[in-house]
Amino acid sequence: MIINLKIKIYLISIWLIIGVLYGSAWAGENHVPVSFSPEEIKWLAAHPVILAAPDPDFPPTEYFDKDGQYRGIAADYLALIEKKIGIRFKIIRLKSWDKVLEKAKSQEIDMVTAAARTPQREKYLRFTSSFINLPSVIIVRQNVIRDLTLEDLMGMKVAVVHRYASHDYINNLYPDMDLYPVPDNQTGLRKVSFGMVDAMVTNIATASYNIEKEKITNLRMAGKTGFVYREAFAPIRENWELNGILEKGLSLISPQEKQAIYRKWITLERDSLLKSKKFWFSISTVLGLVFFFSVGVLVWNRTLRHRVDEKTAALKLEVMQHEKAKIAIQESETRYRQIIENTKSGVAVFKVVDNGNDFIFLELNKSGEKIDQLRKADVIGKSILVVYPEIKSFGLFEIMQRVWATGQPQYQPVALYRDKRISVWRESFVYKLPTGEIVTVYGDESKLKALQAETMRASHLASIGELAAGVAHEINNPANSVINLAQVLVNESDPSSLAHDVAGRILKEGDRIASIVGSLLAFARDRKVRKSPVDIADIIDETLALTEAQVRKDGIRLKVDVPDDLPLINGHMQQIQQVFLNIITNARHALNEKYPGGDEDKWLAINVKVTTNEGRPWIHTIFTDHGVGIRDEIMEHVLDPFFTTKPAGIGTGLGLSIAHGIIVDHGGKLRIESDPGVFTRMVVELPMGGENERQNTHR
Repeated sequence: MIINLKIKIYLISIWLIIGVLYGSAWAGENHVPVSFSPEEIKWLAAHPVILAAPDPDFPPTEYFDKDGQYRGIAADYLALIEKKIGIRFKIIRLKSWDKVLEKAKSQEIDMVTAAARTPQREKYLRFTSSFINLPSVIIVRQNVIRDLTLEDLMGMKVAVVHRYASHDYINNLYPDMDLYPVPDNQTGLRKVSFGMVDAMVTNIATASYNIEKEKITNLRMAGKTGFVYREAFAPIRENWELNGILEKGLSLISPQEKQAIYRKWITLERDSLLKSKKFWFSISTVLGLVFFFSVGVLVWNRTLRHRVDEKTAALKLEVMQHEKAKIAIQESETRYRQIIENTKSGVAVFKVVDNGNDFIFLELNKSGEKIDQLRKADVIGKSILVVYPEIKSFGLFEIMQRVWATGQPQYQPVALYRDKRISVWRESFVYKLPTGEIVTVYGDESKLKALQAETMRASHLASIGELAAGVAHEINNPANSVINLAQVLVNESDPSSLAHDVAGRILKEGDRIASIVGSLLAFARDRKVRKSPVDIADIIDETLALTEAQVRKDGIRLKVDVPDDLPLINGHMQQIQQVFLNIITNARHALNEKYPGGDEDKWLAINVKVTTNEGRPWIHTIFTDHGVGIRDEIMEHVLDPFFTTKPAGIGTGLGLSIAHGIIVDHGGKLRIESDPGVFTRMVVELPMGGENERQNTHR
């Protein structure tokens, strides 16, 4: 391979030397002696045939005719260079200008035969001196009478051939111009002629050639853009040697030869697109035919006039009916929107994208905004996976996919949707519209679920209460007897004796039985005791006085924030204190379980604040600890009687259930929030004002 290359270089060198010595002998064959550099000689030896790719449809600069022959200005220049310096070009025919540039970028060709220099193209092409300069002009319909500049085209729809130099030029100069890329000049000129675009920017030679060829009679040149197509040979960037070879070839073409090529292909003057003998001959022929046909048309017109009048009347009637139908549709759409906007159910409409793998918000009604606590403007155009991050685990996403695939409506029973933003019980119906959009209609069932839970809890409590009362009374009397007898033994026995020790233990366990019985009786009896104005701050102080020593002994820091001058509430001080004691005790156990020793995160915060809900003032007492938290699977059971997570012998499981009953009896709410392993927050909400007082008076 290397030997062959050296032989080629040697032969070409000999050929060039002979050309210099005997140039006159070659004159008869149109060859002209040229002095190539060693690098150029080496390149030619490696490339005996130069692969050249023209624009397949850029007349008159270059194009392929109906027989597939390469023709045009660039073709004539290449032919002259072949004859003058004896190199050979192989013309590669590609489907489009885009394909030509792609092949140049991928270095599958040696050169582009005609291209204007632009910053984008200089990244992968080199350019020789231009062999023809063609001004870029603005083509419009004849009814546009004023002259135009590029700046005047702002706001118009302007056609350009995709990836032509004028396309890049306008994009760089006016990036906001409304450009309409077309595949070729003929398409762009037809769109201007038919009024589909306002103007086209192209070079004058190509415009003239295509207007004459296509017999387009209603176009004119309205001005120049300032850009000039300086058509040049463009080798790929790596072929710098070829660039020099082509420059030397161009320098051998005489002015007379250049002028002959220009006259051959540029047949129209630049300032008029209609000065063509062939064009005017065609117009004259058409006008003659029009004259003769006009007589026939006039006669025929009289015959058709009556039919036209009948058709016109029918069309008017059809237009009136169309307008009535249009008004009816608009009224129907208005009614539909009013129904959707005023229904209590949430309604969301989604566009299906990515073959059913995502759904984009198109519409959301007011009830949907309220249920999901969001604004329509914030979700339109967004993915359902972004707005509802837990929608897949909720199960609704899969239902929407099935409805989209089958077209059959589906129902999702009441289920809890929860993410970091909202927690809501929802019942959903999913439909597919004839237009392909997916509609979800859903309701907020949270209040119903809460009411059901409260009803079940009340029923449960009533049953447990009856049982507790019976059990408590049955146990209380024997337990009191055991306690009394044990006390007698303690009093009468020697403190150092075994009997005294056993009696003490019996007394201790008896007291524990009595405590359990007391809790059962408290749970069973009617808790609606007389209430009076009390101060939450005083209740917190007294509660802490009872528990603070034990809390600090456990290494728990207290953070208490109680505002001064809190309003009073109507309540029973001892009952509310019982609730606070129970919450603090539970917090102690949770913190001790997570932090057996001391820790900077081992703290309990108690905060009180006044809020307003539906025009009514409330006091919120908030207990927050960073203990073990409450797992999701047991959250819904923590208020059930006798439910406890503590080891056997520690607690009865009645504390929170009794606490909940006390708060409800005070017209308030007990809310529990928890993130397992992170925190638990108990919120006691108690109302203030006359409403509670009236309830007490009624009792």
